[in-house]
Amino acid sequence: MGRRSFGLVLAWMVAGPLMAGARGSEWRQVKTAADAVRVYPKRMSSLLGALNLEHPGLETVRKYREKEDPVRACTALLAYYRARKNPVQPEEGGRGGRGSAHSRFDDGELLKLAGDILDDVYHGFGEKGRVPRKKSGHLDWTFRGPKNDLQFSCRVNRHGHLVWLLDAYRQTGDARYARRIDLDLRDWLSASRGSANPKGFGPGRLEAALRMPTWCRVFFALNGNGEFKPATRLLLLSSLPAHARYLRRSLKPCHNFATMQMHGLGAVGLCFPEFRKAPQWTAFALKQMTAEIADQVYPDGVQKELTSSYHWVALRSFDALATKVDSSGRKLPGQYRAALERMYDYMAGSVRPDGTCPLNSDSDRDDRLALLAAAAPRFKRPDWKWIASGGKSGKAPRAPGSRFYPWAGQLISRSGWKTGAHWSFFDVGPWGISHQHNDKLHLSIHACGRDLLVDSGRFGYQGELGERFLHTYARRSRAHNVILVDGRGQAATAPEAKAPHREYSITEDCDFALGTFRGGFITDAAAAAGGGSRVRTRRVAAEHSRAVIYLRGRGWIVIDHLRAKGRRRISPLWHFHPDCAVALRGEAVETTDAGKGNLHVRPLGMTRWKVKLVKGQEKPALQGWYSERYGSARTATCAVYEAAMNGSVIFGWVMTPGRGRFKPLEIEWVKAPAGVAHLRTPEGRDIRVVMDKSLLPLKLPGGRRLEKRFTIDGGD
Repeated sequence: MGRRSFGLVLAWMVAGPLMAGARGSEWRQVKTAADAVRVYPKRMSSLLGALNLEHPGLETVRKYREKEDPVRACTALLAYYRARKNPVQPEEGGRGGRGSAHSRFDDGELLKLAGDILDDVYHGFGEKGRVPRKKSGHLDWTFRGPKNDLQFSCRVNRHGHLVWLLDAYRQTGDARYARRIDLDLRDWLSASRGSANPKGFGPGRLEAALRMPTWCRVFFALNGNGEFKPATRLLLLSSLPAHARYLRRSLKPCHNFATMQMHGLGAVGLCFPEFRKAPQWTAFALKQMTAEIADQVYPDGVQKELTSSYHWVALRSFDALATKVDSSGRKLPGQYRAALERMYDYMAGSVRPDGTCPLNSDSDRDDRLALLAAAAPRFKRPDWKWIASGGKSGKAPRAPGSRFYPWAGQLISRSGWKTGAHWSFFDVGPWGISHQHNDKLHLSIHACGRDLLVDSGRFGYQGELGERFLHTYARRSRAHNVILVDGRGQAATAPEAKAPHREYSITEDCDFALGTFRGGFITDAAAAAGGGSRVRTRRVAAEHSRAVIYLRGRGWIVIDHLRAKGRRRISPLWHFHPDCAVALRGEAVETTDAGKGNLHVRPLGMTRWKVKLVKGQEKPALQGWYSERYGSARTATCAVYEAAMNGSVIFGWVMTPGRGRFKPLEIEWVKAPAGVAHLRTPEGRDIRVVMDKSLLPLKLPGGRRLEKRFTIDGGD
């Protein structure tokens, strides 16, 4: 051993117990391998001990470790990594489409975001803020942003901003961006004191999970770059085993968390096979993800949380791990790949004509077309390519374009795929395993180029918007197009479907679905407290059935049937998009924007309604608010209908879309037996919906018998 190396080892042995981490602002000066060994001796020793030094290419590392020369061992390790590429396919760029994590911006916006980071200004979940620095020079990684929202801290600690910096560096060649990647990583790795879950740096497991693919990508993308300092690279490597252990220990099965955790674990195992436990990490991640995709995804391809944003969160992780497994030469189970295709197919079948996903439960209204365009060639799906290209290439999907997902219980109706077509989302499915809203039987409508009837969105999870809206409005029935009973909304119901829903039909000219909510109605306070476990409340035992009929290219008919004991006050709600000007026309309500897509909503039946328009209401309860994406809130108009019922009532609505001013669809309400809706179209076609299934088979005048819940002119 040379005199210089011996001196460094001696300094390490003497100073090690006193210098487990950088003191004060010393971390900024830790740049070389020798610096890393001097200031972080335990971490460097742990790193060398975690490696499989029998791995091909690590012979020199092993030699110097056996000679107890950690500086040369670490230097040799970095030389080894400089000589090889990432063994698996790296993550795709962060700007591929609006649905990706870092995607809602073009190249100019990218440089603006990256420039903000150079000034310590970070973006997260719809807000931005300057992260303060401590006296040590460390960023305050616990900072919750200008609105005191924990999600801001979470986003910063997930390190997605490093991808923005990397993309900006590749686009411009400006070394400032590469230097900032190095600085932020060295800052975090020093401030975390070697922990994968440092206190206050976000809740923990998602942050650790999402850091891993980003670290893998950055490590190899800046391989050999002089701005990415040896000490930073060594600190990153030393932190990987701790992250892997934490991800296994904190696993949250059957949840989107698990998909991100196992993608993170698999990324480390596949990208860094030099670690002794890398084969175990990879095998565990792949086995668990195979189980998760079977447990979390219904046979119709919908992820069981039943929210389009978290469907994508899960799909992104499932697919990213699959891509890494494929590029490593390993074999992906056939059922895994088939489930991936079904998940993408749901995304394709559910998008609006403008390419955005449904705004259901805790979702954002995000574009999915770039994601479909990227997936289409991999899965050999020309229909996805056609959807993503607006019909310019590929092959048109099978007609009609409507789809019903029987396990998720979602009817997607459409008149076509191109801009201006009709689209609706009707939910008759289970509650969902996470991120649920109390909104069974909700209906959203998009037509003539814009949203008309909407779900109110999610607003925020913490901070000002979360405290104001999440549990008092966003997740409650009053924020959806459903019916309140005595001012109460729906209680929680079964989170998962045990069998597929069968009350639906899709034909060339008509779609139909019918569902029933039987869970009872409770106060908002009781719902927020978990169904009344901590709040004393009287549950109203009422049953609500709703059928939606879409007459393709013409409009929608909605039939509601409520049953309850005694006299009740019912309040159907119809929420309009904030951009819609809304007016009352007697009992009807309509949007009135000149030259734009509008909707006319008229009640059907014998019920006499009181109706009012509410916008931006604060008291006695929140009403008339909308959130297109996390961190946003706008006032919007809600049409609130009210009537009294006693025992049982059946009524309906006809909803006609059109541009500017137009003549609404005339639908006649025909007298029928209790529990049955009979309607007649302008052409004289008879529509019958048997809302009470116990009436089947139903004998009609003249001896004809109905065997099914829905008939139109005697046929499905």
